[in-house]
Order: sequence, then structure tokens, then C-alpha cells
Amino acid sequence: MTVLSSALPGASGAAVGIGLSAGAAAFFAGNILKGIRGYDDPLDTLGAHAVGGTGGAFLGAGRKRLRHAARMSGSPTPKPQLVVLTGAGMSAESGLRTFRGADGLWENHHVEDVATPEGWARDPQLVLRFYNERRRQMWQAKPNAGHLALAQLERYFDVRIITQNVDNLHEAAGSKNIIEYHGNAAWLICPRCRHRDPLDLTQHQGSPPYCFCGTLMKPDVIMFGEVIPSQALVESARYAETCDVMLVVGTSAQVYPAARLPVLAKQQGAYIIEANTELTEFSNSITDAFLHGRAGETLPRLVETIKRLD
Repeated sequence: MTVLSSALPGASGAAVGIGLSAGAAAFFAGNILKGIRGYDDPLDTLGAHAVGGTGGAFLGAGRKRLRHAARMSGSPTPKPQLVVLTGAGMSAESGLRTFRGADGLWENHHVEDVATPEGWARDPQLVLRFYNERRRQMWQAKPNAGHLALAQLERYFDVRIITQNVDNLHEAAGSKNIIEYHGNAAWLICPRCRHRDPLDLTQHQGSPPYCFCGTLMKPDVIMFGEVIPSQALVESARYAETCDVMLVVGTSAQVYPAARLPVLAKQQGAYIIEANTELTEFSNSITDAFLHGRAGETLPRLVETIKRLD
């Protein structure tokens, strides 16, 4: 694992603290481009110095896969496939409090009262008020520099974003291909017929909303005890298994089944980049490069380096 930051306590394997300077970022981003975009430059330096010999193998496999696909289709070499898995850390940088934070939105409520199907059945007005407050904060929040950087990566990669967040900030930043793994708090959904309506805060202040089929509609978020929608599960797994690079941003690696996706990608030979403020279970097991710091700082610098080298 390469650590692009000051050395982190607890980092093992091939970790090297090299500082996310312009030179280090250029070396890192440049070699990624060479490896997965079909550049003619050799990968020896990346394999030898950056990730203890493993990076060249992963990126070389990605390059061969892309070139083979291009030959078979008769088309120019396609953009490399980049899957981005984002967690609550990205939302926190936009000022949205998170579930696990000491000052989180949930601290004045028992989780079972506001974030479970049973709580919704007992007191839908309470749950609706709770999520209305979350939506007010969500709509006041703006995409941060990390969100904007991910949108800019679509110029260089075929990007698929799988987000565990429900705040719409990736869409607001301009990203186009988004899988909302845990739903979207800006919408209501009918548990019976799956009809969706955008939430109108002015309309649903008092009584809970009903679907045209007569069923009480709920916030379109995955509550504790609910299963991830099958379409999100299938599409996310497919993208993870076929991507060339997976970028994991602002997630604790503790929430399943989303935490399984980087493992799937690694098993199929993807290059794993982790951008986080602290080490996770991924860091010393499957991560090839670790960008230590806030996403709003590390991702824009990486994008700017790729722009200069493209």
C-alpha cells in the first residue's frame, strides 16, 4: 500500500509516507493514467517503487483488458472504468452531521423509533418530522470540493458512483451515473407499489402522505432491518467486478453489504485507492494506494494532476 500523505501509525505492508506533494501526486496519477489508458510508457517504475511490485500487475491487467475490448469491438480504446464508493465522510465535509458522530442528528432519538420499519409503523409522524429536518439540512448543504472533483473525473474515466449517502450531493455536483445504495431522502416511496414522489416539505408538515393506491408512503431511505433494493445490489456488484480502478472515499468499511464491494473489485484485479482521514479495515488488506486527508483536499489535487498529465 502506498500512503500519499505523512506516514500513518499502523500502516503496514509496502506503505510509504511520501507526502501528497505536487510531485508525489504527479507520479501517482501519471502512472495510473499510463497503466489503464493504454499509454505506451512502461509500468516498471510504478510496480517497483509505488506499491511493492503489485501495482504494475494490476494496472497492466487493466490495460490489456481495455485493449482487448477495443480490438474485439473495432472501436477506439474506451475510457477505463472507475467505480467510486462514497460514505458519510463525504457528507460530513459538506456540513451534514452523520449517524456515528457524537453530535449526530440521531442523538435525540432512539434509532428504533426513527430509523426502522417498526418505528415508522408506530409513529409515522415522528419519523416524517425527523426526516424532514434531515432534508432541510440536506437542501442547505452544498457539494464540497471532493464531490466536484469526482464529477470532473468523468472526463478521464467511465465513472460509476455508488453512494451510501442519501443527500443528493453527488447529483448536485454534476455526477451523472449514480447508484443510491441506501436511497434518497429527497423522495417518498410507497412500500406496496413502489411509486415514488419528490418530497414537498410545505405539503407534508402535518399528516403523513398517502400513495394513490391508498398506502402510507415512507421516506425513500433504507432503514435498519430493510434490505438493499435488488437493482442497486445487482448493478453495484456488476460494476465492482468489472471496474479497472475502485476509489473508496469517506467510508468506515463497516457497513455491509456495501463494504463487500471493494473486496469484489480486488478479487477481479482492480486497483484499489482509498481516500480517508484514518485507516480502515481495507487499508492493510486490499488497498493499493491510500490518500490520507479530507476528500475535499486530496481529490481535487489528484484531478488537477491528471489534467496536467493528460
